[in-house]
Amino acid sequence: ARNAVSLVRRVASGARRDDWSELNVDQLSALGLRVLENFVNAKEASEIENSLRQVLIDYGASHITSEQRKVYERQMVHLDLQDTPVNMIRATGRPEKEYQKQCPWGYGDNFKSDQLPSVIQKLGDAIQSRLHLGALRDVTVNQRKYGFFRLDPHLDPLDDGENVCIIGLCSDTVLTLTSLGPPLSTIIDQRLAALESWVPGEDIDILSQRNSLIHLQGSSRTTLNHAIRLGVSQSQLAALGIDLPLSSFAEQQQDLSPKLHDWFGSLFSPIP
Repeated sequence: ARNAVSLVRRVASGARRDDWSELNVDQLSALGLRVLENFVNAKEASEIENSLRQVLIDYGASHITSEQRKVYERQMVHLDLQDTPVNMIRATGRPEKEYQKQCPWGYGDNFKSDQLPSVIQKLGDAIQSRLHLGALRDVTVNQRKYGFFRLDPHLDPLDDGENVCIIGLCSDTVLTLTSLGPPLSTIIDQRLAALESWVPGEDIDILSQRNSLIHLQGSSRTTLNHAIRLGVSQSQLAALGIDLPLSSFAEQQQDLSPKLHDWFGSLFSPIP
């Protein structure tokens, strides 16, 4: 396993630049940021995925309103996509939307760990034990497809607790920490943000590999917003002379690969 330092980069200063830099251990510590590779093994991940798919069937709902969808689609007109893959299904015990069916485990001071599916309860216990954290206050499940991982910069509610742990299960992606928050981060040119990030040369990219865990505390939890960029298309990368791995091209011919791709540190390190 690689050192966590190699999984965290300060982003390049522009779309055509490859001048990203790694953060050192002291910088990660100052941010309160930890990355644990392979926090769950393949067998555990499969069991967790199956359990969460059922949770989404029972309690999941679109987290994107019709108004948001229209805005997102307008902000994606520059992409050469046959269809617009705006999607996000969410299940949570946190009260958020009127139409939402809340998960039985609840939220915050009223969180009930014994109402979690057994596999998820075991995962929560492992997080508490290995990271030396207190009791769970929230479990939220997000599902996105086709490379549309867009998550606008935001801070999670303080009632979630002092620690935020994120586990990616079905694919690799990139989580970005940025000083730019709402509302500006939502209404700025998303095409430019996808190419350069929200604050070029300052934002921090975290490579969230499948089955790994990102732990946010301190300033990475309470000061810097966390987000996922809209993504870029294969033709945008090609225009800059950047190729995706050959395996991704083969998958794309079969219409199996994501329609959008993020990048790690700079566009010259695309994530298929």
